[in-house]
Amino acid sequence: MTVLTKKSVANYQKLLKNIIDIPLFEIFLEIGVELVELYPEDQYIHYLIETMQEEHKLVSVEELNMKFRQVQDFYNDVIATYEHDNMFESSTDEPLAIEEIMMTLMSFQSTEQNHDILLSILIDAVEAVADEYGFMDELYELKEEKLREYVEKEVFDGAEALYLNFISLLDMRNTLQEQKEYDDNALYVTAILLTVNLSMFNMVRKERFMLEQERSKIKIKRNDPCPCGSGKKYKKCCL
Repeated sequence: MTVLTKKSVANYQKLLKNIIDIPLFEIFLEIGVELVELYPEDQYIHYLIETMQEEHKLVSVEELNMKFRQVQDFYNDVIATYEHDNMFESSTDEPLAIEEIMMTLMSFQSTEQNHDILLSILIDAVEAVADEYGFMDELYELKEEKLREYVEKEVFDGAEALYLNFISLLDMRNTLQEQKEYDDNALYVTAILLTVNLSMFNMVRKERFMLEQERSKIKIKRNDPCPCGSGKKYKKCCL
């Protein structure tokens, strides 16, 4: 897998535009949402393959396999991009790598299309976090002020960065839902922030996975300190 670049995104656009009728911008963000889950099941790549097969029923098996590999390559490169720290860091005045990638991805659609894609992804992202961290019912049952209090105290207690990332997703979703007019620059900034948030949840996902692997190797008693480092007893934390 290789990370995306401005040039490779443009090349993928030329390569895939006649293979699958889903904007690369949408694919990029949907993969990020999938990486919120502790155990991503590659559901989205299966969806892409099924969509591609529907659109190319009459091609040969060999051609279909070639198209599949091209879609799979883009999928893998997107994952590598989310996991590459240097995409979000810069020690110079040059644009961040992710900024150039995002600008290229958004250039293939209209402002309205980019707005609709972002709003749809943000709705998915908020629900994905709620589902993964166990507060889906509260997401729709509590008024927003109460939801924010609940999530801070009961879900992400002690994990301020995760709480702030979720609130950022929530605020961006609300803003796009309320907007009557769309500004290209504002949407671009939203897309960058969304990507950074999803990358953060992916980083935490990998840490959680490693922790689960460690737990499977050692026997932790209920009253032992939780290995996640929260300072709480295991029975009151990650049990």
